[in-house]
Amino acid sequence: YTNVLAGKKSMLDRGTEALLGRPIYTALNTVKKQVGANMVGANVSSALTNFIPLTQTLATTSKTSVLQALMSTIKNVFKNDGFIDSSDFLTTRIGADRLNKNLWENVGDKSGWLFKTVDSLVSQIVTRSKYYEALKQGKSEKAAMNVANTWARKLLAGRGKGEMPTLFNAQTLGFLTQFQLEINNQLSFMTKDIPRNFDKAGTASAI
Repeated sequence: YTNVLAGKKSMLDRGTEALLGRPIYTALNTVKKQVGANMVGANVSSALTNFIPLTQTLATTSKTSVLQALMSTIKNVFKNDGFIDSSDFLTTRIGADRLNKNLWENVGDKSGWLFKTVDSLVSQIVTRSKYYEALKQGKSEKAAMNVANTWARKLLAGRGKGEMPTLFNAQTLGFLTQFQLEINNQLSFMTKDIPRNFDKAGTASAI
């Protein structure tokens, strides 16, 4: 884990490099991009799976806060309210577009427009709803944002440095694991995070 934070290669990558040389990274990264483009590009069903976290948010967050988050997200499409820039999670999740792109990258962006759009909207609704809920509970704006960022990372699976399980950082497995992070996170959220939160809520009620 420390090696990942330091930017070092995983043991699996080092072993592969020792056997096949450094050019293997270029080859496998190309395969990863092609696999990703084929699975996401112009694929409506893949885009619709990004709505799954929204259903989990409705089940675990105040409905009025979710509705408020939905309205704020829609308004943000027409006028930027600065929320994305103030959220560490959303800044990492949505990121910025590269200025210099080749023809293939431009085609890939256009074919993956629906996937990215749904992911962006759902990510905002999830984060905003927990932020509004925390504000209603009396937390300060800074504390509420911290709660929202932490919750969103658990629900949506953060992809920032150090946030993913170490296996998902191996370049040699990238073409196999690039779409498994969310599945792994969904299972973990349902079997660990939700029961743990209910246990905390039950304990607080008893006290």
